[in-house]
Amino acid sequence: MDIKKIWESADLKQRNELLTLIVMDGVSYPTAYSWCNRTRRPKMLYQENIRKYVKDVFGIEESIEELFPESRRRIRERR
Repeated sequence: MDIKKIWESADLKQRNELLTLIVMDGVSYPTAYSWCNRTRRPKMLYQENIRKYVKDVFGIEESIEELFPESRRRIRERR
């Protein structure tokens, strides 16, 4: 399940908890929010941290590839 689907199914408390954990890594709130909505893709270091936070907050253990799948556009650009 990708981060956006997890985000959309979360209640307000879970969303706030996840955003707080990400912001505590030194990231701005708008950046953390855009990562959770998949409008922006975090760097690998942050992806690993978010994977851990998702497990802590939601009890969902997903791989980085499942949380942050590459968009079709990026795949096409590599060809």
